[in-house]
Amino acid sequence: MGRRSDRRGMTSWRAAVTTLICLILGGPATAFAGSALPTRSAASVDGVNSATPETAQVTSATSSAIAFIRNSTLWTMSPDGSGAAPLLATVGNNDAAPSYSANGTKIAFETARFSGGAPDIAVVNADGTGLVKVVQNAREPTWSPDGTKIAYVANRDGLIGSIYVANADGTNETRVTNAFPASDDQPAWSPDGTRIAFWTNEGASGLAIGIVNADGTGRSLFDPAGANWRAPAWSPDATKIVAVRSNPIAVDTALFVVNADGTGATRLTDGAFADDHPAWSPDGQRIAFDRNVSGHLQLFVMHVNGTVQTNISSNATSDSAPTWRPASSTAPPPSSRIAFVRTFEIWTMNADGTDATAVVTQPNGDSGPSLSPDGKKIAFTTGPSNIAIVNIDGTGLTTIVLNAKEPTWSPDGTKIAYVALRDGLIRSVYVANADGTNETRLTNAYPYYDDEPAWSPDGTRIAFSTTEGDGRVGVVNADGTGRTMLSPQFVTWRSPAWSPDGTRIAARQHDPNAASELAIFAMNADGTNVTRLTGGSNDDHPSWSPDGLRIAFDRTVSTAQIMVMNADGTGQTNISNSATADSAPSWGIVRVATQATSTTLAASANLAVFGQVVTLAAAVTAASGTPTGSVRFSEGTTTLATVALASGVAMTTLTPSVGTHTFVATYEGITGFAPSAADPLALTINRASTELAVKAAPDPASDGAPVTLRASVSVVDPGAGIPTGSVTFFDGATALGSSVLEARLATIEVVLSTGTHTITAQYAGDRDFEGSTAAAVTLTVQPSAVVVAVTETVAVSDQPAVLPAAVITVSEIVGVSDAVAVLPPAQISIGESVTVTDAAAVLPSVIVSVSETIALSDAPTIGNTSVGSLVHVILHAFNTDSAASLTFSTVTSSGNTTLTASLTGLPAPTGFDPATPLRYFDISTTATYAGPITVCIDVTPLTFVGSPHLFHLENGVWADHTVSFDPLLHEVCAIVSSLSPFLVAYDATPPEARIEFDAETRDLAVFGTDAGSGTSAAPVVPTVGVGPGRERRTYRVLDNAGNTLEIVIGVERDGHEVHATVIALRYNGGESLAPPRSDLAFEWALAADATLRSLEQRIATGVGPDRQEVDARFDARSDTTEIKVKGSAGEHRISRPGLALIRLGTDRGVLIAQVPKLAAATASPQLVE
Repeated sequence: MGRRSDRRGMTSWRAAVTTLICLILGGPATAFAGSALPTRSAASVDGVNSATPETAQVTSATSSAIAFIRNSTLWTMSPDGSGAAPLLATVGNNDAAPSYSANGTKIAFETARFSGGAPDIAVVNADGTGLVKVVQNAREPTWSPDGTKIAYVANRDGLIGSIYVANADGTNETRVTNAFPASDDQPAWSPDGTRIAFWTNEGASGLAIGIVNADGTGRSLFDPAGANWRAPAWSPDATKIVAVRSNPIAVDTALFVVNADGTGATRLTDGAFADDHPAWSPDGQRIAFDRNVSGHLQLFVMHVNGTVQTNISSNATSDSAPTWRPASSTAPPPSSRIAFVRTFEIWTMNADGTDATAVVTQPNGDSGPSLSPDGKKIAFTTGPSNIAIVNIDGTGLTTIVLNAKEPTWSPDGTKIAYVALRDGLIRSVYVANADGTNETRLTNAYPYYDDEPAWSPDGTRIAFSTTEGDGRVGVVNADGTGRTMLSPQFVTWRSPAWSPDGTRIAARQHDPNAASELAIFAMNADGTNVTRLTGGSNDDHPSWSPDGLRIAFDRTVSTAQIMVMNADGTGQTNISNSATADSAPSWGIVRVATQATSTTLAASANLAVFGQVVTLAAAVTAASGTPTGSVRFSEGTTTLATVALASGVAMTTLTPSVGTHTFVATYEGITGFAPSAADPLALTINRASTELAVKAAPDPASDGAPVTLRASVSVVDPGAGIPTGSVTFFDGATALGSSVLEARLATIEVVLSTGTHTITAQYAGDRDFEGSTAAAVTLTVQPSAVVVAVTETVAVSDQPAVLPAAVITVSEIVGVSDAVAVLPPAQISIGESVTVTDAAAVLPSVIVSVSETIALSDAPTIGNTSVGSLVHVILHAFNTDSAASLTFSTVTSSGNTTLTASLTGLPAPTGFDPATPLRYFDISTTATYAGPITVCIDVTPLTFVGSPHLFHLENGVWADHTVSFDPLLHEVCAIVSSLSPFLVAYDATPPEARIEFDAETRDLAVFGTDAGSGTSAAPVVPTVGVGPGRERRTYRVLDNAGNTLEIVIGVERDGHEVHATVIALRYNGGESLAPPRSDLAFEWALAADATLRSLEQRIATGVGPDRQEVDARFDARSDTTEIKVKGSAGEHRISRPGLALIRLGTDRGVLIAQVPKLAAATASPQLVE
């Protein structure tokens, strides 16, 4: 397959599109470290990297642009096809395959302007300056998402068509693919920089899509039978790939989109034309491509689902290989804003509902706003029936037309159409200049009235609603001629709105047969193809987005809200979410001057340990206003998180690995605020410290019996994680053995000699955790038989006698009375005439002389619980991993003690949650015991918050008998008098706090209000500055059970004023709660002695009928505080002696204004102290 002049051969499939796709997406790339592929330095090629003297025709960079090839020359234009111009002075140099860098400042492309024959890769600035050759004898360049590298196709070392990667300046060339004799072409980086898609002739049926890791490993093919695939391009979110599929049998070349794993192929174009070189727009909503129209290649743009295919070239020459400029490369494009009515005031907001801002704040029955085409002004109806114009910032309010309403701007912004009653006629459509002069009537259909005019995008026609035909949508020429009815009769149509391309009209329809049903419909501009977009809700006032992809409208259920949906009616979303009534949206473009921003990055700790949660906080500031948008946190080429700004601050948390890390925060920029990046922040993570505890059981132990040694490794705060490795146990300096840690525990069994032993253990540590040594414990091992010297007469009464385990030396007369004696397992010779074996023996009352040593063994024991004092028993529930240990004060009769774990039992006591997984521990024994029992439950397999409690079921009620919790040995212990079910639970009541003014520090203060919370809480580092005098603080309070409450507060200080807003609450590290907006303000004055002369306090919380407002003013001269409380119960005033502080209290995610206790006679809903 050879190269052809129309570039539709193998090289024509090089989509700069594909190269750009990744760059558009702006994802990070993975550096190529340790590649085993052969490399060569591009710097060794003659002529490479040499600047050329060519003078470029500089074209101004726009915020959104498409680079493409026209007649073998590099051109650029706007996405709507306007402003097309050659980027370089000389033309006809076989330019091809343009690709924008990630920041949009440079374009890489293939060209023959250096060699005159074989293609080279060149880079030029986006304004046409700085042309330089970077790689010789190469083609199809595509930038990596981070802009540091370029992938391309070259023939090297006798191979054909392999993918190579080099630095952006052409150095350090590395081959990524080598599938000889197959040929690979048209590389396209994935948005995250980890993979490269390409097409290859390695497919079973011809051409296939290949994907390879950026380091050359993991080559795979997408190769459905019966078709050729080429020109792959990644979607910005990396979930899909758009590519060209050609079917040689059906002569069908079309664009398809497939999932990134090759599944779910979906056709986008019909294949009637030779469509090629697809390229995603930066926002992922559109796809550009070239199409052969009557022998000429033309550039088209379509919606991502294949609809609305628009020719943006309309050029007699050939345009091909489009590539989008990344949206974040320069100042963002003009902002899409929606003007609307809120409680009879004019407001604007972003298209996602954020940044709602009042423009006209004096309610005067305002309605029907209309944004001017340049986004600088809003026309609206004010008062009963006048038309006013106001600047977008709220200034310059002017009434321009009296006794008129429903204004709408002409597309060129020079005229306004509106509705008025003139000359005794009922409502008709009029047109006047934008200043209200030169009024002209357009419609006159008496006795019908016409209203709600809407200009067509080309300004030649005006749609309107009319009572003619039971309520229809009509169209009239801009000069008043050609009145035509569009919509069907017998249903009422109102509120027409043209789509930006002029092909469709959206309107509200009311079916009289369904009295409560108002819905949005769309139709062609000629009235055909009527399509329902919304259901049977009360929907009205549709307004198209500037790009024609979405429609805003208002919907009234209990109150009117602004909704946004896709142009096909899907994805209906409430963007108001307001307790007030929002209606009559007008969607337009607002151009905002871009100002520079500054981004700073701080960390909660610049030196941390493994497992420690580190908070990165980025603050973005500008000379005026508070930037919104998102901040991207990254380390090297890896994006860690992209976080939306809140009050100018974005925060993310992470737990870095051991080592040195360098983080960067990049503000992406939005309309009005330029992108910026923080200086790199270095953070060192050390190994976390550990603590080791060791325990031996039973203690005391018996000679010859096994002893269990158990060691537990805990991570010292603020570290966290699960240590691995092994623990070695020691008796003094003698190693007893080692065990591998499992769930932080290591256990061995040993047999130790009689005597006292000093037991310790050593943890060796691992990659993430330091080693540690346990404090020594003492273990006593008793002999299995004790030598007792008997020198007196021993009398055994008439009762069963349990003889001790002992070797008894009898040197005198032993008297044994008539009794039943239980003798131990032994054969004893008494006076060489009586032999007693293991049996109950009746001994006579005789005097027996024993002249030798008699050995008596331990008395017989039944089960695991023997007779004695401080008897220790270790238990396991073999059906689970549950374990327990018991210490009986006294056991008088041996028996068996058991442990079982079940899932059923009484609910946990009020205020407590059971540890998970839920287990009820049932301990029972057949032994006879007396005195208290110490019960310890192993909580290693359980999950809980803070410190666990051990509850004992007594008379059907859970009783808390907890005496200790050992976090090292993972045991919670209780002392009880009987055995019955036990339950491990934790305090589930989060701590609460209050926020108030601190008269001493004259700053905001947060106090914990639960037991154990302490008297105050310092802000958790970092306290992030977000502008002069402005901070974002995070406070944390604790209770005795270890529960936490974090409060995030935005604070602004200015002289003798403090203003604060509560942003979020977070209990026990869970998801942040976003309570209704709560604001605090404090202003004070000082006397000559620096004491408070006056203090004004204001707190407001909640919205709508639940809103609370409290104002307090302290005056030192009268030494009183006057307090005014306003809420759902009305307004109340109270007076308190001295300085009384009002405060904001938390209650499980709710914020409540709190005031000093009111007089009993005062009926007030306010909480008290």
